[in-house]
Amino acid sequence: MISVKQLLYKTDLRQNKLATNDHQEIPVEDKLFSINEQQLKLIKKKISTNNIYQIGLDGFKKRYEDLQNLIIQSEEALVKKGKDSFDYFLLDTTTLKNKYLFFISLTAICTKGKCTERPLAITKIVKHADLQTTMKNSNDVPSFESQETIAIISGDKIYIYTDGTFDINKVYITYLKYPQKVDLEGYIDLEGNPSITQDCELHEFLEDELLDLVQLDLALNTENIPSAQGAEIKSKTNE
Repeated sequence: MISVKQLLYKTDLRQNKLATNDHQEIPVEDKLFSINEQQLKLIKKKISTNNIYQIGLDGFKKRYEDLQNLIIQSEEALVKKGKDSFDYFLLDTTTLKNKYLFFISLTAICTKGKCTERPLAITKIVKHADLQTTMKNSNDVPSFESQETIAIISGDKIYIYTDGTFDINKVYITYLKYPQKVDLEGYIDLEGNPSITQDCELHEFLEDELLDLVQLDLALNTENIPSAQGAEIKSKTNE
């Protein structure tokens, strides 16, 4: 956890010219808005392979640890049976215990005839346009015997497909949740509710990376060019 008061204090330090206090008077609400926007941007950067290492979430030890406290491991969820061109079972991600952000992995617990409680791995999240081709490919089609199946994600729902010979009883999903909103009591938010103090849920060792993004965002919005240049320089060495 990173203290919200610490984040706000360090944000002011980075934006100010210490000798003159230029650019100091940024409202708390604006700074908090930027912090919440930039923590989501930081998370997306950690998941993406668009970085100097060309690797994503689990690429190496630090990357593996960066977001581990936001990963919900093997939450049990129920599914509903459905059918379009193929048989599927539907998982509604809005019913999960935490606000769903990104899919990581999923295991389906299946039944075929007298054989029950068989785990099938979701080996592929299929592109929407490739579903027909994939379901007709003998190497990729869902198979109870091979303990593999496929899925697509659409409309906040995960469609887990079968070949029509087996049913899915339940699933265990591992996913990345949204971070909690960073906030500080003392003002009325845009929905008309009083704010409450809530620290940043990210690990403390990510503080510098988050502050770099906040500094750049606020500097650009306030035309604080020296601060923006400083944030860009620091972000190139902060991974």
